[in-house]
Amino acid sequence: MFTFIKKVIKTGTATSSYPLEPIAVDKNFRGKPEQNPQQCIGCAACVNACPSNALTVETDLATGELAWEFNLGR
Repeated sequence: MFTFIKKVIKTGTATSSYPLEPIAVDKNFRGKPEQNPQQCIGCAACVNACPSNALTVETDLATGELAWEFNLGR
């Protein structure tokens, strides 16, 4: 029990004061992607450019519609 308390004291605060200071993000963070269905032609260039492979574009051949999915892994 004593080692647990020591560890908690050494780690410090677990939260940040968000409104007072900005949250630190990774240098490769680009933000949530924006998709405009009127401009999408289904070329999947956005899928190829996504560094984390979080985007998928699938075409339904029966209806001819595109299914655009953004997966955060949560």
